[in-house]
Amino acid sequence: MRALRLTLLTSVALVGVATPASAQSPLDAVALALGVGADVVSVEVRAETRATLAGEAVVVPSRRTIRRQSARWRSTLGGEPRVVALTERGAVAGEGDDAVALGPSATAEVRAALWLDPIAIALRHRQLTVRDLGSGLLRIRAPRLAEPVLIKLDARARPVRLTTFLARGGDRVYVEVVLADYRVVDGLVVPHRVTLAEGGVVRGTTTVTRVTVERAGD
Repeated sequence: MRALRLTLLTSVALVGVATPASAQSPLDAVALALGVGADVVSVEVRAETRATLAGEAVVVPSRRTIRRQSARWRSTLGGEPRVVALTERGAVAGEGDDAVALGPSATAEVRAALWLDPIAIALRHRQLTVRDLGSGLLRIRAPRLAEPVLIKLDARARPVRLTTFLARGGDRVYVEVVLADYRVVDGLVVPHRVTLAEGGVVRGTTTVTRVTVERAGD
């Protein structure tokens, strides 16, 4: 699970900021930050993550798809493909006939690794609790996430930093995601460089290579 957790975490990337970025409320600002506009059916992000695993530098190609009520993450590590899906009901590893439902403990691990996806899923159902702390800083809570998440937005309502605490081997670890290199892709403003740090140590940097947006009516 350690290798799975690392690759899941280092492949985190937001789906994109919906444009125009004219938020009317804290909840609207979060919606803009996560790119979950009403007409967006799904967003697929292909990326490569440079990370260190067991002291060795690795490059992990991945493909992450988030839909209205689910998220799916595919990666290749050491030539071995890995697929994990997360829905409101739980987590599944593998695809097709090889798919296996994960138990409560493993599902909790996946939710902790894909912590941005439960936020986006909850947002679609307006299940988030949002507090505007001022100066472009929002604090949000989502179902099944033990800790709140702080989102720092810039003047255009683009998230530049997300921070929270996650459980790691019985410890409470500070996690920070920094987003940069925003580009417009099919009406979404997508960060193309995402850096993840745990406990002040950079664990991986993800470069987005392709974004595909599916909208209602397409």
